[in-house]
Amino acid sequence: EPDPKKRAILKNDFPKLYLDPRAVSDKEKKKVSFYSSGISTGISSLTSFDESHKESLKVETVSISTFVKEKKIDKIGFLKSDVEGHDLFVLRGIPFESLRPEVIMCEYDDEKTIPLGYDVYDIANFLYKEKKYFVLISEWYSIVEYGTNHKWRRFSQYPCKIDEKSNWGNIIAVEKE
Repeated sequence: EPDPKKRAILKNDFPKLYLDPRAVSDKEKKKVSFYSSGISTGISSLTSFDESHKESLKVETVSISTFVKEKKIDKIGFLKSDVEGHDLFVLRGIPFESLRPEVIMCEYDDEKTIPLGYDVYDIANFLYKEKKYFVLISEWYSIVEYGTNHKWRRFSQYPCKIDEKSNWGNIIAVEKE
């Protein structure tokens, strides 16, 4: 968790939880801009995608491949990624050939990802076609306002057409066997 305020809360609530201050991506970098918002603590990101964003600090990034080597992790049962538009980069940093998560859940939001060069279909195809997972899409109706409740739309088994009006949601990938 790169956000020091969130890290402090988590450390207080879960004192045995290991918290790493780096942001997760597909590459290791030093001094990357990190943006926070005064309207929602849930939209902090490596990208400024909302007018409320202000650069709050510089962070290091780490790939899951590097992290699991550092921590000597040899199994991932459940991997959740919600990194405000950078989820495909996180997934690309997983060493699938040696460490294949049983379940992956990540967020997609085309308004955040299209400026970064990809969309929901790129994430779904990466997991379904390339990595051979069973994939479900959990679609939500468009976000009305950050920091408020959102309305869920439906589940769909991938491959499927994803409603253009539901430009965000979650992708759930499960091992086929």
